[in-house]
Amino acid sequence: MIIMIEKGVSVVQAGLILSVFMFSRAIATLIGGFVSDYIGEKKTILFFNGLTFLGLILFVYSNGILMAIGLVISGFASTGGAAAGITITHRIAPNHMNYATGLIMGFAATISAVLMLGYGRIVDVFGQSWALNVLVILMGLIVVLAALIPKEFESNTSTVAINEIV
Repeated sequence: MIIMIEKGVSVVQAGLILSVFMFSRAIATLIGGFVSDYIGEKKTILFFNGLTFLGLILFVYSNGILMAIGLVISGFASTGGAAAGITITHRIAPNHMNYATGLIMGFAATISAVLMLGYGRIVDVFGQSWALNVLVILMGLIVVLAALIPKEFESNTSTVAINEIV
């Protein structure tokens, strides 16, 4: 919110943008699961990570409506690959699905929380602009790493007909 206010967005507008950001994350989890069923886990993770990267670029390096759109896109996309990540862990550890799910969800959330402390320290020492540039670079690296996911996760192996779900 502070970043948006520094860029000239009012507190009310920033609150609205953050609400849309959070709502888009919830919707993305559902959409990401369907996408993963049809194009496979690797392509899903690569697509959503690339979209997150583009959203972050818009958010960090623009103002006004483009900045807001970038934040919403990055919020949506950052959650879109979650289902694909979970199914990959199930395929890696089929005999320990509960443990694998806990690992990817719980452990990842814990690591994120710890890294946020580090990010806060970087902001304190180097400033918000510098820290945001680092964030964009790291997201670019994540896209490259997603491209290196093994080929066995490229195709959809768990396609479920929509009428089986409903």
